[in-house]
Amino acid sequence: MSALVATLGCSLMMVLALAAVAWYAASSGKSSGDGDEVAALRAEIVELRQDQADASSDESLPRR
Repeated sequence: MSALVATLGCSLMMVLALAAVAWYAASSGKSSGDGDEVAALRAEIVELRQDQADASSDESLPRR
């Protein structure tokens, strides 16, 4: 019985340790400069999608 309790306790501690590492990694990865980078990447994505939409509309026109 004590082996079962020890195994469950060890498993619980491992889950808690992994959760703590994941929480630390998620919280430490964010800085004040990340917002500017995210905004720049979003603007670039919008521009690329617009270019793609323009290219696909050009392809749908009949060629002579």
